[in-house]
Amino acid sequence: MIRKAIMLAVVCVFAVLAAGLVLGVAAVRGADATINTVPTSKLGDRDNFGYGRGTGPAPAPCAYFDNREPEDLGVFDYESPGSEEKTWTHTFPVTGTPKRVTLTTWEIFSDDSGADTIELDGHVFPYAPGGGTCDSYPEGGVERVHELIGADAAVAADGVIVVTFRENGDDISIDRATLKVKFG
Repeated sequence: MIRKAIMLAVVCVFAVLAAGLVLGVAAVRGADATINTVPTSKLGDRDNFGYGRGTGPAPAPCAYFDNREPEDLGVFDYESPGSEEKTWTHTFPVTGTPKRVTLTTWEIFSDDSGADTIELDGHVFPYAPGGGTCDSYPEGGVERVHELIGADAAVAADGVIVVTFRENGDDISIDRATLKVKFG
């Protein structure tokens, strides 16, 4: 009888430990899921600068155009002569402390002056170091990536990133923008 009671107690202890281990693993997995959550905000549409996918090279070389549709927010799929400033806003759910903010845009039609800039909530970057002649862009444009890491990423804590693109004498068209925020 004592032996059965001891065995039952041992089984109960193991059952409690196993349950705690399973709950602990679930809690860790839940924490990992939060850390690895990457909210994404996509603006504009992937349509080869309004010329449609699969239409071959991007717009006619070095030509001004206006192929804006409502989803282009007035800032994507066009280029006109003169220096322009374009502003748009990305919003996303806040799921922790921002660790990395990554903005990706697709660009075409650059005269490569190198003066153009892009600003993410007060952090200014050169937009396009280098580039190519107007007729050398692939269909869909050239991907440009700008990142804020660590303390700089804290600007994303409010769930909003305002992007300001300034041509500063260059001529560039942007097809769309994707913003990702990694939280920790």
